[in-house]
Amino acid sequence: MILHSNEAGRARWTAVLPPLVLLAALCGTAPAEAQGGPAISGSFSRQLFEIPPGASLSSPDVYMVVFNNRGEDFRARMKVVAPLGVNVTFSEDDFLLDAGGQKKILIGVEVTNDAALGEHEIKVTVERYREEASGIQILGAAGQSARLVVVSEGRRVAAQVINPSAEAVAEAAPAEPAAIDWLLFGGLVVLAIVVLAVLGYTLLQVRERWGVQRLG
Repeated sequence: MILHSNEAGRARWTAVLPPLVLLAALCGTAPAEAQGGPAISGSFSRQLFEIPPGASLSSPDVYMVVFNNRGEDFRARMKVVAPLGVNVTFSEDDFLLDAGGQKKILIGVEVTNDAALGEHEIKVTVERYREEASGIQILGAAGQSARLVVVSEGRRVAAQVINPSAEAVAEAAPAEPAAIDWLLFGGLVVLAIVVLAVLGYTLLQVRERWGVQRLG
């Protein structure tokens, strides 16, 4: 049978396609297996945190799930990369995960007064490791990233985390509202005015008595 050019092209692709599909499948799975990182899911990477300095936020809606799809137990630990002045907390940061098991890790964010205003990135990583005589050997890792916006206290907003539908899923009031600072400043100003008035009146009385004594 003689194939026309289109038929010959289809025949060549039909003969070549199965090996290419097999090669792609092998290439797609080999890096994940070679890296050895645990499988993860969760809501952390879909969050936008808006937190003023001096406030913190934690919610059951912000978490990461670690899966052990291997045939043996392994130990895992949580690691974080965050900007200066930002602390990240975990419900568990070092744990043993049974074969075929999974663990849900709650994640909280605290912003101190040293944090810079503006938008930042927080990256949380799960490391699968093994302790050996020479030290800890990292067998693989997987991670997620979230956005953090450190907002000014002057805006008087509560700390909140916003899900992809732009709804606040958790809120926490700042530790020290800015209004208290202005109230304290106003009290100090009034106290200074009163002290100056009393001092001026006392000096005036002293001068009058001194003048009477000189005339006498």
